Amino acid sequence: MLYAISDYLLDIAHNAVQAGAGLVELTIRDDNRQFEVKIHDTGCGMDSAEIERAKDPFANDRSKHPERSVGLGIPFLIQVLEQTGGSWQIDSRKGIGTTVDFAFMRDHVDTPPEGNLIDAIAQALSFDGDFEMVVHRVRGRRDLQRLHEPDECEYTVRRSELSRALGELQSAGSRALLRRYITSQEESLVDCEEDEKWQR
Repeated sequence: MLYAISDYLLDIAHNAVQAGAGLVELTIRDDNRQFEVKIHDTGCGMDSAEIERAKDPFANDRSKHPERSVGLGIPFLIQVLEQTGGSWQIDSRKGIGTTVDFAFMRDHVDTPPEGNLIDAIAQALSFDGDFEMVVHRVRGRRDLQRLHEPDECEYTVRRSELSRALGELQSAGSRALLRRYITSQEESLVDCEEDEKWQR
């Protein structure tokens, strides 16, 4: 069972890699109202019947997860989102790819915690396989008194660039360096937000 938003993110990103995607684009956007994740991949894609099976907790593709009797990733995510006032959408085309978009509302008492986002991003980037992953991270604050877009702070990392810098991403040493790098990027968001506050 999954307990944190970062767990759902990691599970769906893993599904994208296992679908044979050459490119996985992961966008993580949060503000004081919601936490949104969008995962787009260029994998094998699904037709409408396969999408319905992916949403069924009693359906399972044993070629992907032979140890599971049921597949609870997407079905459990949908259930929690619907119980907490969140939203979700799955768009997929056979042979082209899949996009999973979901958002949790921060003000609902049963919304799961964010979890360890730094570890989730680092683990997703270090999945085995020959693929590109682009992580786009955005944080902002929506001003509810005025009708304008939120002030945003952001960073982007690419798996290919990290691989060139570290050589590989699977060893314990490389993962430790990767986690330190993601931590520094998250800290830069905090610094950026502090600067935004002073400028207001």
